[in-house]
Amino acid sequence: MLENYEIETYTKAINKWGEKQLFVAIEEMSELQKELCKVLRGEVNVDHLAEEFADVEIMLSQMLIYFKRFGLAPLVNVYKAYKLDRLNRRIDEAEDVK
Repeated sequence: MLENYEIETYTKAINKWGEKQLFVAIEEMSELQKELCKVLRGEVNVDHLAEEFADVEIMLSQMLIYFKRFGLAPLVNVYKAYKLDRLNRRIDEAEDVK
């Protein structure tokens, strides 16, 4: 659950820059992707990784507010619950195979 301070800040950013925040979200996800690729190469920089995770979390929260008019957040929660259940089933099935 987002704090009021976060919601206010994200809303101000969306009001200030509008649709441009979608580009920022894409850029931040790309930067996290780059850091994750570095981890796979054995180049773990915890500070960079944490910073990029924070940036992506911030932008995802902004995107949920930006797309609020489409009723996105409740639908995201529905899909999230479904996918978590599916993941748990897959884990259980994989353990049964052993």
